Amino acid sequence: MMALLFLALAFQAPSPTVSGDHCTATLVADVQSAAPGQEIRVGVKFNMDPKWHIYWINPGDSGLATSIKWHESPGLNFGELQWPAPMRFTGAGAVGYGYEESVLLFSKVRVSDEAKVGDRIRVGADVSWLVCEEACIPGGGKVWIVLS
Repeated sequence: MMALLFLALAFQAPSPTVSGDHCTATLVADVQSAAPGQEIRVGVKFNMDPKWHIYWINPGDSGLATSIKWHESPGLNFGELQWPAPMRFTGAGAVGYGYEESVLLFSKVRVSDEAKVGDRIRVGADVSWLVCEEACIPGGGKVWIVLS
């Protein structure tokens, strides 16, 4: 019975959203379909519970930077990850930088000129974060979407 449960979990379809304690991450795009040569934006929207936060690229004295590692898909060229200006957190003599409530971290992505119109484009990422209030909890997973 355990073997069947393990197989069912191992073959679950990937999802555009991964949930952790006090934080969810959802992969989003500014289009539903992309054409050859088009530049689109793809990002991960993080939503945190009230009073909880995640960290900026420079987390400050404590914390750990949020990470998005794009899956290199054929025909897609990912630009740099764009980070909005962070908030400043203080406590226990330490200063940290990050985001409360929600934040969208995104990259511009260029679709290859050689892509075929109508091809399905799979975009995925490995995401990880440290969500904190008084205590900190690591989270993360794989997220993906398909554009037509």
